[in-house]
Amino acid sequence: MKYGLIDIGTNTIRGVIYSVTDKTTIAADIVFESEIITDTADNKLSEQGIDKLAQTLKQITIFFEKEDTDRILCFATSAMRDVVNLAEVKMKIKRECNIEIELLSGKEEAECDFLALNYNIKENTGIGVDLGGGSCQIFYFEHGKLIHSKSLPIGVKRLYLNFGKYSQNNYESIKRFIYGNLNNFPKVTCNSLYIMGGTAKVIKKLLEKEIKSEYFETGMLDFFSSLEYNDDKLLNIIGKRVNTIEYGIVVIKLLCEYFNAAKFSVMQCGVRDGYLIKKGVFKDIHI
Repeated sequence: MKYGLIDIGTNTIRGVIYSVTDKTTIAADIVFESEIITDTADNKLSEQGIDKLAQTLKQITIFFEKEDTDRILCFATSAMRDVVNLAEVKMKIKRECNIEIELLSGKEEAECDFLALNYNIKENTGIGVDLGGGSCQIFYFEHGKLIHSKSLPIGVKRLYLNFGKYSQNNYESIKRFIYGNLNNFPKVTCNSLYIMGGTAKVIKKLLEKEIKSEYFETGMLDFFSSLEYNDDKLLNIIGKRVNTIEYGIVVIKLLCEYFNAAKFSVMQCGVRDGYLIKKGVFKDIHI
């Protein structure tokens, strides 16, 4: 059986096909840039924004149809949580694309992140981070159980829209904003953080140009201060995240500082995997 899963995020809108037999594997995927947050004003997604979302979802459903997908699931996260005309958006998407959008709360998104992480690591106590475009889910788990989670508005795309292009001149303002939000999370200590999300994966690729490691020392992030982001090889890795990658670096550094973590590990799993685990779509996962 093939499941088509649509993840409506702040950075991207991605359609992933999972082939489910005695195990679950990713058969194919397709990705589009998400413009929901930029098409939203006064917490209302514009008519143009709704039309663009519908067109994107139509393209994904066509892709699913060509791949003989049996069932489609769809969820949305941070950018859609801010939309006050969500009922209108969901109605139009249902009418034009025959897709039901499930909106995940920050708590539900963090729960899915935890389920994915808990499946993929041996440690039963730690701190997980899902660094997205609109929000950042942070959760503390102990003895294999989720203890505390929080969704904070410090996603990289949101930071870029709030502060503009990153520079040392606005670093202190950014730091105050991030720390102001982190104060809502208990001050627990953890030697290493588990980071998820597309921005973190790009940062990992950049770091792997310098060192091969499962864990990265926090101090390694200082290596980015010497990078020239107009370098063609780097731009090929960074892609469309060129305006937000430095915010991702800053967020990870400050999170490590806040939780006294000397190391961080970038995970390949994430909210999509946890969502399918929560839905009971499969018993085993291979990503």
